[in-house]
Amino acid sequence: MEIAAWLKKSYDEKVKLAGVVYMHRIADTRVRGSGAENITLFKELCGEEALPCVVLTTSMWDLVPPEKAEEREKNLINKEEFWGGLIRHGCRVARQDNGSVSAAMIIRHILSQKWPDAFQIQTEMAEGTPLIMTRAGKVLEERLDRETKEAEEERKRLEEEIEKLKAATAEAERRAEEEREARKRQEEIESLEQERRALEEREAKREQEENEAHEKEEALLRANEAETRAAQAEKLKSETENELEEARKRAADAEKRVAEEKRRVEQAEKEVQQAEKEVQQAKNREQAEKIKRLESEAEAAAKEIHRLEKEKEELKSGSGWKICIVM
Repeated sequence: MEIAAWLKKSYDEKVKLAGVVYMHRIADTRVRGSGAENITLFKELCGEEALPCVVLTTSMWDLVPPEKAEEREKNLINKEEFWGGLIRHGCRVARQDNGSVSAAMIIRHILSQKWPDAFQIQTEMAEGTPLIMTRAGKVLEERLDRETKEAEEERKRLEEEIEKLKAATAEAERRAEEEREARKRQEEIESLEQERRALEEREAKREQEENEAHEKEEALLRANEAETRAAQAEKLKSETENELEEARKRAADAEKRVAEEKRRVEQAEKEVQQAEKEVQQAKNREQAEKIKRLESEAEAAAKEIHRLEKEKEELKSGSGWKICIVM
C-alpha cells in the first residue's frame, strides 16, 4: 500500500501533514460499493483525531447540470455510509468548482485547523504494527478477503457457467450434428424422390411413346386392312360386273334361243297343221305315227319354250343372282 508507506516514511522523517483533500468527481452518477469501502478505509487510515483536517471535495461541476450535481452532493452528505459519518467527526465539505480560487479556500481551511500529531496509520506503523495488522490494514484485509471470496465464488460460478456452456455447446454440437444428419437424410430423401419422379416421368414417357407407337401400328394395320378390303371390294365389284355382263349375254342368248324356238314352234305348228291336213288326207298308220311324233316334238318344244321364258324372266328380275360388295 504505497500511501501507507509514504505516510510512514514522512512520519519517520518528522514531516507532519497539515491535512488531506479527498477528491470525488461529482460527474460520477453514484458511489459504488468499492467507493463506500474506500471511504471506510480512508477513515481508518486517518483516524478520528485527524478528520477535522480532512476536506471532502467535489470536482467537475462544469460537466453536470447544477440541479443534478447538487442532488448528488446532498446524497453524499446525508448518507452515513458515504460522507455522513466523516462529517460527524469533523470533516468539511467543499467544492473545487472555481479553479485556483476554490483551491486556495480549501488550503486556507486546512491551514486554519490544528494540525494532528500524526495520522492513525503513521502512529500504528511507528509503534511497529505491521501494515496488515493496522486498523486500515484490517479493513483492507477484510476487503481483500471478501473480494477474494467473491472472486473465488465468481470463479466457481464462472467454472460452473463454463461447464454448463461446455455441456450446452456439446449438446448444441450434438443437435447440430443431428440436424446435419437430418438435413443430409432429408437431402438424400429429396434426391431419391427426385430420381423416383424422374424415373416415373421417363416410364410414363416410355409408356406414352409405346402407346403412340402401338396406336400408329394399329392405325397402319387398319389402313392396310382397309386398303385390302377396298381392293377386295373393287375386285368383287369387277367380278360382279363381269358376272352381270355375262348374265346379260346369257339372257340375250336365251332371248335369241326363245325367238328361235318360237320360230321352230311356229314352224312346227305349221308342220302340225300340214300334218293334220296330211292326216286328213292319209288315214294310214304311217301318217298317224308322224302326227304323233310331231305332237311329241311340239310338246317338247312348248316345254322348252316355257323353260326358256322362265329363265328369261329370272334373268330380268335378277332372281338367282346375289351381288355382295364388301368395302
